[in-house]
Amino acid sequence: VTAAEAEARIRAAGEPFKLEILQSILQRDANAAITIYHIGDPATAAAAAEPTAATAEPTASNADGSAAEPAKPRGGVRPWWDLCAGPHVARTSDINADAVELESIA
Repeated sequence: VTAAEAEARIRAAGEPFKLEILQSILQRDANAAITIYHIGDPATAAAAAEPTAATAEPTASNADGSAAEPAKPRGGVRPWWDLCAGPHVARTSDINADAVELESIA
């Protein structure tokens, strides 16, 4: 995403420490690629980060007009996103086998 979009998402989520991380990335390289990792539906995670959506849970009304429980996301899991540090590889086979050493197994 653009740095501006990442900043908007972070501010909407009220995450000051992530904002510090983003700013430190941009201080090192003003043109750095900002990547985001998603768990759940990325479109829903992005919508949840919008300032208007971040302040309110989706709700429904009961037949008597009282407020119902907040709507649950599909599968009962709320979408989540975070800044993702790189560098990235398409598959682990792209990593030199000599770069990793297994020291123990729990």
